Amino acid sequence: MTTDAQTELAEQLNQQAEWCERLGSKLYASLLAESAADAQNGGPVWSALGAHLPAPLLEVMLPLRFMAAMHSIVLRDRAPELARFYPSVGGDGKPDEAWPAFLSALRPNIDEVWVSSGSPVQTNEVGRSAALIGGFLRIAHDTGKPLRLLEVGSSAGLNLRWDRYRYTSSSGSWGSPDSAVHITWDTPPPHLDTRVEVAQRRGCDPNPLNPLNRSHRIRLLSAVWADQVERVERTRGAFAEAASVPVEVDRGSAIPWLPRLLEQPSDGATTVVFHSIVLQYLADQERAEFLQTIEAAGARATNEAPFAHLTLEPDPGMSGFPVRLRMWPNGDEVILAQSGPHGADIVWT
Repeated sequence: MTTDAQTELAEQLNQQAEWCERLGSKLYASLLAESAADAQNGGPVWSALGAHLPAPLLEVMLPLRFMAAMHSIVLRDRAPELARFYPSVGGDGKPDEAWPAFLSALRPNIDEVWVSSGSPVQTNEVGRSAALIGGFLRIAHDTGKPLRLLEVGSSAGLNLRWDRYRYTSSSGSWGSPDSAVHITWDTPPPHLDTRVEVAQRRGCDPNPLNPLNRSHRIRLLSAVWADQVERVERTRGAFAEAASVPVEVDRGSAIPWLPRLLEQPSDGATTVVFHSIVLQYLADQERAEFLQTIEAAGARATNEAPFAHLTLEPDPGMSGFPVRLRMWPNGDEVILAQSGPHGADIVWT
């Protein structure tokens, strides 16, 4: 007999399958749809994930935790048959043939998948730097000062190294051609000729990861959809760049981490608080306190110590993910671009 919890899990898996289809991951769309049917029938997917319910989809993202757990098994060479279908390790990505191998890899690893699916997805999507850089260039252009970068929800701090990546388009490029990370724009943002100096890089995360640690690298890669090879290669390139760009990522949440840092003087530099796809994971009270902290920092800003808040976050009232920039001491806000959640399909406004 099918339970309400089984139906809820199947609905979450099907909803994520639809998103994966829209965002170009046919392999994950197919595997998630098959997983939904298996969960509805009380199969191994239900055995691996059922104990996590009830779980609000947007706050927990259980389907993505599940797919990351399975991808991790593949990346650790423990599912050779499934690896044949995973392009992240050289597989062919054929979605119509992957389900039997997926189920065979899940059955002996149900307990491990259950444990891994209880941990948040550790996404560090390097492609988002392609959208965020439009804000960093605008800030550097308008203030003419070095940037003090403070990122909330940094994971491994890969986007804190955005200035070490190469961005190219047919009408303009930015960054070192020797970078291990190459990101393509359809069109570039304004202010490509602006000189950028980074005075400080610092972030926070409830569970920071070290991109120089092999097990941490596997966890980061596992959260990238296995058939989106460009995203996988960008992430691997960012690991290489991380070796030469030290970044401090503190363990903790936005509150009380951010207020302490914003109380420190920063004359001669522009303090930039930025984040991408983070606010939905904050509890209501923490989100409110965080936004109050931003307003308070803006009220203290001066021409000698400007303050900026740069975000790439979903907005229910808009299509896509707007890149918003608010700068103080004047407090003006502008939408710089519309972007996809992984930094693709950017339209500069």
